[in-house]
Parts: sequence; C-alpha cells; structure tokens
Amino acid sequence: MRARSLLNIGNLIGKVFFSPAEGLSRVARQQLIGWTIGFIVGITFVYAIVAWTPETVSQVGYALGYFLDTPWKAALTSTFVVLLLTLISSAALHWISWLFGGNGSYPELLSALGFAYVPPGLSQTLLVALTKNMGGPGEVLRVVGGIGIFIWSMILDVLAVREAHGLSTLQAVAVHAVFVGIIIGLVILWTIAPIFALVGALLTVITLALWPSAFGGR
Repeated sequence: MRARSLLNIGNLIGKVFFSPAEGLSRVARQQLIGWTIGFIVGITFVYAIVAWTPETVSQVGYALGYFLDTPWKAALTSTFVVLLLTLISSAALHWISWLFGGNGSYPELLSALGFAYVPPGLSQTLLVALTKNMGGPGEVLRVVGGIGIFIWSMILDVLAVREAHGLSTLQAVAVHAVFVGIIIGLVILWTIAPIFALVGALLTVITLALWPSAFGGR
C-alpha cells in the first residue's frame, strides 16, 4: 500500500514536470497537504544548506545575521519563512480566485501550489550546487538559469491556480496580477508610513502651538 502511494506521488511529480496542467489538476483533486508541506520543507531546507556561504551574514546585516550565520540556522530560518509565506500567499490567491469565480478549495490550491514548487525548487538547488564553486562563470550561469527557473515557476503557479479553481488561463493570470498589485501596495504603504507619521506629528505640534493664539484672536 505504501509502495503504491509512493508510486502515485512519483507519477504526479513526473506529470507536473512534463504535463503540468494534468498533473496539477490531479494533485488538486487529491488534496495532498501532507506531501505538499513535506516537499516545501525538504526542498527549501536542502537548498538553503547548498546555497549558504560565509558572505551570507554580511549581506543581510547583523540583525538577521544571527539567524543565518551557520548553514543549519539558515536552513531552519529559510524553511520556516518559506512555509509561512506559502501558507499565507496560498490563502490570498484562494480568496482572490473566488472573486474571479473560482470554485476550488484552499486545500486544493495549496496542494497544487506545493507540487508546483517541486520542479523549479529542485532545478534551482541543482543549479546552485553545480555552479557554486565555478567563480564568475558560475555566477553568470546562476543568474541566467535563475531567470528561466523563475519564469517556469510563475507559469506553474498560474496553472496551479487555474486547475485548482477551474478558471481560465487569463483569469488565473489576473488573479496573480491582483496578488502582485496588493503586495506592491503594501510595500508602498510600509515605505511611506513613517512619512505619514512624521507629517501627522508635525501637524499635531503646529496645531497645539497655534491653538491658544486662535482663541486669543477671537
């Protein structure tokens, strides 16, 4: 029974690689949450260890460096962050899909997105492992390959939303466009929030300073 289950999972992963629409549709229908979380945790953990270098700490600064100063810390931190972001972003994409007439469930979408993470995740890990010690040429290969893997990942994510929620390709693209727009809006608000706070504080000080004179003038 266990061998049959593993064979089924292997078949699904192969489908996601070579026939992604069919594979992600099957994954969504089977709602393989456990395997989804396992793949996200396992691939992210291995990738973080493979990609870690001593320069990682200096690149992120002292505050975050504590969580990334060893390969194991980096792997644990990255795994937690990626899993949390996956759960949150899947929920956001699920709700947005409803607005476009989607009829799938959150477990279906989460399962599809989790399996959609497997091909680019494995490819990125392999790419980094092969080019890590190649110097300048390796850096160029990582950048070029990373761009291709990112595009592949976006295509798989669109297909995951489409198949899990029964949307058209255009609707699935629109779901992601709205999601990206929300993220950009939140980043902008986060960036300008201190400015609004400063302006509010200045207006408050000016109002308090002028308040007595306003009554004195009357």
